[in-house]
Amino acid sequence: MSLGLSVAGTYALHGNQKRPTPPAAWLDEVRHWLLTACEAELEAEPEVQMNEAGEPALYALLHPCAAPIEIIAPDGGLVHVNAMTTSVGPGYHQFVCSLMDRMAEELGITWRPQVEGESEDETGYFFGRDRANLEGAMLLWLQSVCRIVLEPGGMLDGNRAPDDAPPAVAMALGTTFLHGGDVTTPMGPRNRAWLEAVTQDPRRGIDFFAWWDEGQPARTLLRRAEAIMWSQVRWTPAVTEEDFEVQRRVADLLAEAYALDPSLPYPWREWAELMTLVEWEGKPREEVERLAAAVDPAAPLIGYLRGDVIVSLPGPWKIVLPGSLTLVEDDDGDFVVTDGRRTLRCSSLRLGDETDRPTMEQIMAKPPPLDAPNAEKLTPWTMGRIGGAGTIARMSEDGEDYWAMTAIVCTDGQLAILTFTFDREEDRQWAERAWRSVRFVEGFRDDDEAGDAAGH
Repeated sequence: MSLGLSVAGTYALHGNQKRPTPPAAWLDEVRHWLLTACEAELEAEPEVQMNEAGEPALYALLHPCAAPIEIIAPDGGLVHVNAMTTSVGPGYHQFVCSLMDRMAEELGITWRPQVEGESEDETGYFFGRDRANLEGAMLLWLQSVCRIVLEPGGMLDGNRAPDDAPPAVAMALGTTFLHGGDVTTPMGPRNRAWLEAVTQDPRRGIDFFAWWDEGQPARTLLRRAEAIMWSQVRWTPAVTEEDFEVQRRVADLLAEAYALDPSLPYPWREWAELMTLVEWEGKPREEVERLAAAVDPAAPLIGYLRGDVIVSLPGPWKIVLPGSLTLVEDDDGDFVVTDGRRTLRCSSLRLGDETDRPTMEQIMAKPPPLDAPNAEKLTPWTMGRIGGAGTIARMSEDGEDYWAMTAIVCTDGQLAILTFTFDREEDRQWAERAWRSVRFVEGFRDDDEAGDAAGH
């Protein structure tokens, strides 16, 4: 349930061409154009690929709270732009429309008039350019969502399992954060009181939108930085180049916004943390650290990844892990996450077939060999039709001592093998808690691919 636009058009012939440029080639031209036209907004390099309908399409991610816009060229000369915008706000919707205006001017596209089911904007803005109506549509959508969340017997009525994540509103699929709020949103947790207030007066929910204002003033840059801080920043020294680039980009966005308007309510403590992590030199570090020191240390900090996340493992499994762990490439193709101090490696196996597969009890009775020299056996556990067994031992490699905990989690016909390694004995509690948090994903099909780690 979201609002956006789906606008059709045609693109012009070039030079003496008698036919339009083939769709894939034309989309590649648009891709190169976007790299320049949206250099500051692009969250990733645009990609041309086939969509679910088998049509060539270009995908461009223009905001951390948005789904990629989709530019389809179904046949020579035809173009269709799809963009969902309510997860970001009216300012973003206006930006997308302005981008489409530039596409018309610079790429020779003629947009078709509004026709229901063919070329339309659910807010009416692309065809009417009425900012008040755009705001009203966005706020009405948010008010409706809050009412749905609050419905008796719904998301907040005690129907969640104790280890389930709070319900999410306008979050990307696969990102599952655990926190103390009632609802997960792109700009931080919200509680029941906030939801109830928005149902009474939707303008009290303007803080939900990362890009409310028209254009890109300092406040919009600050909100973009905060959106990335909520869902993407790891608040520990980066172990991958990608994590460091995220930290550095947010620090740059905050500095850019501050240069435009230093009077805004900046997240001083979080900004000071980032400056330490990226080893920021020069202005405005001294001022940021001074203002950070004046903030109440008990005030909550931005960042879902400061807490735990629910991560999809290979096969039909999920696990609760610290948000500081990041997915890293592995030469063997295994699932590996680490924060530089703690590491988890996981693989998954399907055992037997539909007519002859071992039960959980049979697997637990004869688990795969897990013993290492002087290994301590862990206490086996079961929860419903899931069971676990394992060992832990002190290991040494290349003169370095560390702990290795090798464990299994199984259900009928399915087995996950997990290896936790860590340097400090006190991290044993973390490893055992993570192992015991593994759950089977109901409805998993054997041909499903393993999902990405939430927030990873």
